[in-house]
Amino acid sequence: MSATTSTAVDDKPPFVRRWLFSTNHKDIGTLYLVLSMLSGVLGTGLSVLLRAELQEPGLQFFADPNLFNVVVSSHGLVMIFFVIMPALIGGFGNWFVPIMIGSPGHGVPADEQHLVLASGHLTCPVHPVPNLARGLRFLRSQRRMDALSALFGGWPAGPRR
Repeated sequence: MSATTSTAVDDKPPFVRRWLFSTNHKDIGTLYLVLSMLSGVLGTGLSVLLRAELQEPGLQFFADPNLFNVVVSSHGLVMIFFVIMPALIGGFGNWFVPIMIGSPGHGVPADEQHLVLASGHLTCPVHPVPNLARGLRFLRSQRRMDALSALFGGWPAGPRR
């Protein structure tokens, strides 16, 4: 009688490898949504500071009026470039666009993953390099999808026959 035992192999990658090195479009979209939620907490904190300052006339929390202006500008930049843009374009775009066009994933998923990690570490929200890289990635993915659709006879999201 053989004494070998079979052990179940777990194909699930470790936590860090799954979330930081994934090329799955749903994982990348989730990372964008998590970045957006964490930035939303920061933006909400700035909003609370602004509202606390404005509840009575005069300066309560900010000794310098210019600091108040900096917080107003920071709140606007955080809410637009770290909450709205990553959630709508990065999060929902990565989740839904590949599903809507019928593709199995991104045309260039590794580039998208690097952009998520870069946008999470940027200190300047209007940094031109990630925005330019996103545009170039979009154009490259679009060209690749056009080439695939021409090769396989029609746009994948077209009418099914």
